[in-house]
Amino acid sequence: MRNDTGGVKMATVYIEQAVAAALNASVEIAALAADRVYPVKAPQGSALPAVTYQRTGSSPDYTLQGYGSETVTLTLNSLAPTYEEAKELAIAVRAVMTAAPIRAVVQKEVDLDDEKIEAPCVSTEYLVQQSGGHYHG
Repeated sequence: MRNDTGGVKMATVYIEQAVAAALNASVEIAALAADRVYPVKAPQGSALPAVTYQRTGSSPDYTLQGYGSETVTLTLNSLAPTYEEAKELAIAVRAVMTAAPIRAVVQKEVDLDDEKIEAPCVSTEYLVQQSGGHYHG
């Protein structure tokens, strides 16, 4: 696509779409979790390991010109049959999230042991900048 000035215009994508695409394109994630990358939560009875992602917050940045960009908080959960496998998957997820094109910053990471999850889980919060309500990676 080209914009009015003749430059290349980036396709507008929500950050969640960009994250899913990056995770699904990763050879390391595929080796560990196949194609089990799900928004919000894994379907009941899904095989493990798996990754879930969801937007858990956003903070708009306003300028004198109006709405500029926002910092989006994403939570990605790495679930697996064992704690060791969950940690290995979380490391692979971090490599994807902190590299181009996403370039997220890790805010915090916790190991979850919750009866509702029913599997070892490493939950990581990432911060990602996006402009104009859309991600332009």
